[in-house]
Amino acid sequence: MAPDGILTEAERPKELSGPPSICPECGSPRFQRIPRTRIFLVIATLFVVIGAVADQQLLAMTALLAAAIGVMLTPGVRCTRCHHRWTAPRVRRNVEPPLPDPADMLERRCARCGSFEVYDGVMSQRCDACGFRMRRKK
Repeated sequence: MAPDGILTEAERPKELSGPPSICPECGSPRFQRIPRTRIFLVIATLFVVIGAVADQQLLAMTALLAAAIGVMLTPGVRCTRCHHRWTAPRVRRNVEPPLPDPADMLERRCARCGSFEVYDGVMSQRCDACGFRMRRKK
Protein backbone atom coordinates (compact mmCIF):
# COMPACT_ATOMS: atom_id res chain seq x y z
CA MET A 1 0.00 0.00 0.00
CA ALA A 2 1.25 3.47 -0.81
CA PRO A 3 2.15 5.81 2.09
CA ASP A 4 -0.98 7.93 1.60
CA GLY A 5 -3.27 4.89 2.01
CA ILE A 6 -4.12 4.44 -1.69
CA LEU A 7 -3.96 0.91 -3.06
CA THR A 8 -1.63 0.16 -5.95
CA GLU A 9 -2.86 -1.47 -9.16
CA ALA A 10 -1.76 -4.95 -8.01
CA GLU A 11 -3.54 -4.58 -4.66
CA ARG A 12 -6.88 -3.53 -6.14
CA PRO A 13 -9.49 -6.26 -6.50
CA LYS A 14 -10.27 -7.18 -10.08
CA GLU A 15 -14.01 -7.55 -9.63
CA LEU A 16 -16.44 -6.44 -6.96
CA SER A 17 -18.89 -9.22 -6.28
CA GLY A 18 -20.98 -7.68 -3.50
CA PRO A 19 -22.03 -4.22 -2.48
CA PRO A 20 -19.38 -1.59 -3.10
CA SER A 21 -16.86 -1.75 -0.29
CA ILE A 22 -14.00 0.14 -1.95
CA CYS A 23 -13.60 2.66 -4.74
CA PRO A 24 -12.55 0.98 -8.01
CA GLU A 25 -10.28 3.94 -8.86
CA CYS A 26 -8.36 4.71 -5.67
CA GLY A 27 -9.21 1.82 -3.35
CA SER A 28 -10.66 4.05 -0.62
CA PRO A 29 -13.22 2.33 1.62
CA ARG A 30 -15.14 5.60 2.06
CA PHE A 31 -17.98 6.17 -0.36
CA GLN A 32 -21.33 7.92 -0.40
CA ARG A 33 -24.55 6.92 -2.11
CA ILE A 34 -26.00 9.50 -4.50
CA PRO A 35 -29.70 10.17 -3.67
CA ARG A 36 -31.02 9.64 -7.19
CA THR A 37 -34.65 9.31 -6.07
CA ARG A 38 -34.59 12.68 -4.32
CA ILE A 39 -32.89 14.29 -7.29
CA PHE A 40 -35.57 12.92 -9.61
CA LEU A 41 -38.39 14.10 -7.33
CA VAL A 42 -36.99 17.64 -7.26
CA ILE A 43 -36.60 17.70 -11.06
CA ALA A 44 -40.08 16.20 -11.54
CA THR A 45 -41.69 18.78 -9.25
CA LEU A 46 -39.88 21.58 -11.07
CA PHE A 47 -41.00 20.35 -14.51
CA VAL A 48 -44.61 19.82 -13.42
CA VAL A 49 -44.85 23.30 -11.89
CA ILE A 50 -43.24 25.00 -14.88
CA GLY A 51 -45.47 23.01 -17.26
CA ALA A 52 -48.60 24.02 -15.34
CA VAL A 53 -47.61 27.71 -15.18
CA ALA A 54 -46.64 27.88 -18.87
CA ASP A 55 -49.63 25.71 -19.92
CA GLN A 56 -47.25 23.28 -21.63
CA GLN A 57 -48.02 19.96 -19.94
CA LEU A 58 -46.96 17.84 -22.91
CA LEU A 59 -43.56 19.52 -23.08
CA ALA A 60 -43.18 19.16 -19.31
CA MET A 61 -43.98 15.43 -19.43
CA THR A 62 -41.49 14.93 -22.29
CA ALA A 63 -38.80 16.70 -20.25
CA LEU A 64 -39.82 14.63 -17.24
CA LEU A 65 -39.33 11.41 -19.22
CA ALA A 66 -35.89 12.59 -20.36
CA ALA A 67 -35.00 13.47 -16.75
CA ALA A 68 -36.12 10.02 -15.55
CA ILE A 69 -33.93 8.32 -18.13
CA GLY A 70 -31.01 10.59 -17.23
CA VAL A 71 -31.33 9.93 -13.51
CA MET A 72 -31.57 6.17 -14.09
CA LEU A 73 -28.35 6.19 -16.09
CA THR A 74 -26.32 8.24 -13.58
CA PRO A 75 -23.99 6.36 -11.23
CA GLY A 76 -25.33 5.71 -7.74
CA VAL A 77 -22.12 5.77 -5.64
CA ARG A 78 -19.44 8.44 -5.21
CA CYS A 79 -16.02 8.09 -3.57
CA THR A 80 -15.43 10.69 -0.86
CA ARG A 81 -11.67 10.74 -1.50
CA CYS A 82 -11.24 10.97 -5.29
CA HIS A 83 -14.89 11.82 -6.21
CA HIS A 84 -15.03 8.96 -8.74
CA ARG A 85 -18.62 7.93 -9.47
CA TRP A 86 -19.66 4.38 -10.31
CA THR A 87 -22.68 2.13 -10.37
CA ALA A 88 -22.67 -0.46 -7.64
CA PRO A 89 -23.15 -4.02 -8.86
CA ARG A 90 -26.50 -5.57 -8.08
CA VAL A 91 -26.38 -8.11 -5.32
CA ARG A 92 -28.26 -11.28 -6.21
CA ARG A 93 -29.36 -13.16 -3.19
CA ASN A 94 -29.56 -16.90 -3.71
CA VAL A 95 -33.09 -17.28 -2.47
CA GLU A 96 -34.67 -20.46 -3.69
CA PRO A 97 -38.44 -20.58 -4.09
CA PRO A 98 -40.26 -22.92 -1.73
CA LEU A 99 -40.96 -26.42 -2.95
CA PRO A 100 -44.52 -27.02 -4.14
CA ASP A 101 -46.95 -29.02 -2.06
CA PRO A 102 -46.47 -32.72 -2.91
CA ALA A 103 -50.22 -33.18 -3.22
CA ASP A 104 -50.26 -30.61 -6.04
CA MET A 105 -47.53 -32.40 -7.97
CA LEU A 106 -49.28 -35.76 -8.25
CA GLU A 107 -51.35 -36.29 -11.34
CA ARG A 108 -54.07 -38.79 -10.81
CA ARG A 109 -54.59 -41.56 -13.34
CA CYS A 110 -57.91 -43.06 -14.22
CA ALA A 111 -58.42 -46.42 -12.46
CA ARG A 112 -60.15 -47.90 -15.52
CA CYS A 113 -58.15 -46.73 -18.57
CA GLY A 114 -54.95 -45.24 -17.04
CA SER A 115 -55.42 -41.85 -18.71
CA PHE A 116 -54.12 -38.64 -17.07
CA GLU A 117 -57.12 -36.69 -18.40
CA VAL A 118 -58.92 -36.58 -15.05
CA TYR A 119 -61.32 -33.71 -14.30
CA ASP A 120 -61.33 -32.54 -10.67
CA GLY A 121 -64.83 -31.92 -9.40
CA VAL A 122 -65.91 -30.88 -5.91
CA MET A 123 -66.88 -34.33 -4.60
CA SER A 124 -65.46 -36.65 -7.23
CA GLN A 125 -63.14 -36.88 -10.21
CA ARG A 126 -64.16 -37.93 -13.69
CA CYS A 127 -61.99 -39.31 -16.47
CA ASP A 128 -62.44 -37.35 -19.70
CA ALA A 129 -61.27 -40.27 -21.82
CA CYS A 130 -63.66 -43.00 -20.63
CA GLY A 131 -66.14 -41.19 -18.34
CA PHE A 132 -65.31 -43.23 -15.25
CA ARG A 133 -66.14 -41.46 -11.92
CA MET A 134 -63.75 -41.72 -8.98
CA ARG A 135 -64.06 -40.52 -5.41
CA ARG A 136 -61.57 -37.91 -4.23
CA LYS A 137 -58.76 -39.10 -1.99
CA LYS A 138 -58.60 -37.44 1.38
